[in-house]
Amino acid sequence: MAYSERRTGQRLRWVAAALMLTAAEGYSQGIITTVAGGGKCCTLTDGSQATNVWLTSSNALAMDKQGNLYIWETQADYVRKVSPSGIITTVAGNGTAGFAGDGGPALSAELSPIESGTGLAVDSSGNLYISDGYNQVIRKVTPAGIISTIAGSGQSGFSGDGGPATKANLFNPGAIAVDGAGNLYIADTSNYRVRKVSATGVITTVAGNGNVVDSGDNVPATSAAIGQPGGITVDGDGNLFISESGRVRKVNLSGTITTVAGPTKKASGFSGDGGPATAATLAAPLGLAVDSFGNVYIADSSNGRIRKVDAAGIITTYAGITGNSSTPIGDGGAATSAYLGVPKDVVLDPSGNLYIVGSAAGIARVRKVAAGTGAGFVATPPSLSFAFTIGGTAPAAQSVALASSGTALSYTAAPSTASGGSWLSVSPSSGTTPANITVSVNPQGLAGGSYQGTITVTPGGAENSPLAYNVTLTVAGAGAPAITTGGIVNASGYQAKLAPDTVFVIFGNNLGPAALVAGSPNYQSSLSGTSIAFTPVGGGATTAAKMIYTYATQVAGLLPSSITPGTYQVQVTYQTLTSAPQTVTVVARSFGIATSNSAGSGTAQATIGNVNGGLSLTRFTPGSTSSGGYTWTLTPAHPGDTIVLWGTGGGADAANDAGGTSGDQTAAGNFQVTVDGRQITPLYTGASQGYPGLWQMNFQLPADMTPDCFASAQVSAGGELSNSVNIPIAAAGAQQCSDPSTPPAVLSKLDAGANITVGAFGIAKIENAVNTQETASGSVFSFSPAEWITLNSGPLSGSCRVFDRTYAVGGKDPGSPDRYLDAGAKLPLSGPNVPTGYGLGAVSTANGPAYAGSLTAGTLTAGTYMLTGTGGTEVGSFSASTVFPASFAVTGWDGIASINRSAPFTFTWSGSGFDNVAVVLSTTVVSGGTQHLTTINCSIPAADGSYTIPAAALGYLSQVPASGTSFGTLSIQGTTSGQFTANLVKGGQLDIGTFGANLGAAKNVALQ
Repeated sequence: MAYSERRTGQRLRWVAAALMLTAAEGYSQGIITTVAGGGKCCTLTDGSQATNVWLTSSNALAMDKQGNLYIWETQADYVRKVSPSGIITTVAGNGTAGFAGDGGPALSAELSPIESGTGLAVDSSGNLYISDGYNQVIRKVTPAGIISTIAGSGQSGFSGDGGPATKANLFNPGAIAVDGAGNLYIADTSNYRVRKVSATGVITTVAGNGNVVDSGDNVPATSAAIGQPGGITVDGDGNLFISESGRVRKVNLSGTITTVAGPTKKASGFSGDGGPATAATLAAPLGLAVDSFGNVYIADSSNGRIRKVDAAGIITTYAGITGNSSTPIGDGGAATSAYLGVPKDVVLDPSGNLYIVGSAAGIARVRKVAAGTGAGFVATPPSLSFAFTIGGTAPAAQSVALASSGTALSYTAAPSTASGGSWLSVSPSSGTTPANITVSVNPQGLAGGSYQGTITVTPGGAENSPLAYNVTLTVAGAGAPAITTGGIVNASGYQAKLAPDTVFVIFGNNLGPAALVAGSPNYQSSLSGTSIAFTPVGGGATTAAKMIYTYATQVAGLLPSSITPGTYQVQVTYQTLTSAPQTVTVVARSFGIATSNSAGSGTAQATIGNVNGGLSLTRFTPGSTSSGGYTWTLTPAHPGDTIVLWGTGGGADAANDAGGTSGDQTAAGNFQVTVDGRQITPLYTGASQGYPGLWQMNFQLPADMTPDCFASAQVSAGGELSNSVNIPIAAAGAQQCSDPSTPPAVLSKLDAGANITVGAFGIAKIENAVNTQETASGSVFSFSPAEWITLNSGPLSGSCRVFDRTYAVGGKDPGSPDRYLDAGAKLPLSGPNVPTGYGLGAVSTANGPAYAGSLTAGTLTAGTYMLTGTGGTEVGSFSASTVFPASFAVTGWDGIASINRSAPFTFTWSGSGFDNVAVVLSTTVVSGGTQHLTTINCSIPAADGSYTIPAAALGYLSQVPASGTSFGTLSIQGTTSGQFTANLVKGGQLDIGTFGANLGAAKNVALQ
């Protein structure tokens, strides 16, 4: 199969880049992300995910009360809209610069913004206002999409105060804002004024005297000199804020102007964090936003930062660092560690999340900083700084006085860090205001540099907002590199075993420079002072890895094909200092499959050879994306398709060390791929031409393959298993997958990398060997895409799916959720025999609140039960109902003590009032600190009356006794299920909500 070798070429650049820079997602966490822009030039791509599109220079934002984000895409003469689900569309402008279209569809109109000063605003009725600066007018787009001019005559100049706004002359209008009464404010930039258009259409000047003699503060705003106003906004009380030159001014309801940030003599620079905002310096401040707590957010454009002035007048940096075009933008990390480039405008959504538009690394983006840094608490001092010199004594702990406005608040305090590991701690972890908390740092093992941390203080009541308290740690000097325990992994599959010709990643501290440095394609053994050595445990020559990239907390290398299998001590050296060794096993082959999340789990980053000439990626739902100068088709696979898995760790290939290939290694490596239990011999397995360490495996899905959105795939190479991944398989001719347990909207969210929120509650009456238990339980879960896919992946066998997972005893099941969401302190349950006032109580866990309650024997009987959610800090109120079955029994249940794994298992049942029969047959094997859990889950229509689990499915189970450390279990239950939904406090709804009823039996069984 030479076709895949010949067709790798340029189209693999994107796949290769994802492989070589794979690891950051899996080990990082943060609060800033990109929500629009960052894609490749230059198509419009309406209807696609906003993060996949190319934005031209974009300088203005607006947000409506439904959470739709508007972007003035100035160089393209468009206004775009991003929906809360992340889909981008054009709402105004036809892409041609000019002035035309009033009275007609906004999409047919011509617009001409001024690049240096633009503005957008949305009023409470959904009308969109656009600063059409080059045309010297303000345009309005109604919710029906009709455009008109509402201010400006079209002629530059200054005139018209007291008359119709459409007769007035403006001069390069820029930023605009709308207050709650429908008044429109215009930064009349080159007139050095702010104008106001009343709801009746009359224009007046509300600030600025035409930039004559500056009369200072505490005077009527119309007598004050305003430098060219760069940004304006209005708070909830109607106060007007204006950014101009090096300061921000405020005009109160009586028309008096004062300075809220920056010196009154308009100096420029960067200083003052942690002190009074009026003593700080700014550099060309532009966009402004004010939240409901009175915090003012400033796009400090030339400083590359967003500054925040709290209600007490203290200024801090809310987002951004100094950098250049090569600085990583910092998505997924703390906003205070992110590179913003030149931020131009800011806006807040209804949940308090802050959006920033600007250009970083030469690409326009809109970034989002998650809410939770607002009011409710007052901390003194407003931030903390620690300093440490490597080799010296750790800095002393510092105290923070925590108070709250109004009544006392209970709280919890938890530390987090943007980089450098767990160096930050706080004590006590909970209390009631007023209180003092002690903040400590442990800088041992950190490299020289600046580190950002956050103490998140969370209130006990949903009506109050959490506080994100900023902590900075400055480390002088360079400490020895330190490798994280278990932090050496295959770069694409994340498995611990490595192989010759493998790209691997090492996680730790002090491994390299503060900014990522990438090697050239002709990789060398040292890069920017970093090298990696593999020394045989039994003695022998050390092998030097080839360096792919180096960074303080992670490095990547290529293991040469010359290394022999065995056990090695791995050490990282950076600037003459060497880490302690960590043991790693090298085997002949250990293939790791690249995945879409770059963390070795979830959907495979697989291409389909017979779709779009191979320019395709497996996904649940159809779509396209542009990357590397190509348009890639996004689609599920279909039976009969040729699939190409990409990854690293195929084994020694000396030619590939320099970017060549020795061709097909399928037979030599005994490569096999298993998809949903079907073993397939690949058509081709080998290194890819032009990319050291990159391997590909081509195979054909059987034509009779059962469609399955969650088809699991795993590669065997010389007996070593790869990571398990997902390949969505749709029915022949279907454009997207279909799965009974995962709605289409959820499949789309999985493709977009969004978390899935599931409310799952139930009542159950289960007979066991000791008694009959009646319970009510459930939770609201948040799953990452990889967790949801893992939870639902496994070979299908009729109405059953097999799940097979191995993880550390006491560790996290890879199919379990990220966390549980707070839905309230108690969830009332009512129904036949349920006592008045009964409810499911919140049970605290490490991942959030679970809900549970026991019922007196005999409570649950046939009938309708109602569960009520009263609302919590994360989940709003809801109501759900289910019908408890009248009866259910399994024939010969008492006689089932063991099950033969090599023969079909048949069972029958009788009863009424249930919709499905749920069967769970599992084996648990504990050995050597790991737990191997294999489960067969079957959901069978109740009308069948009997079902047979085939021996092929039973063969996945382990041979275990009925009791002991390793054991087997069986449960068979009649079930019903009701559906419900609930709003989430931060926006959106549950993706899936179920309230079920189960009646049946469970027992331990032996598997022979």
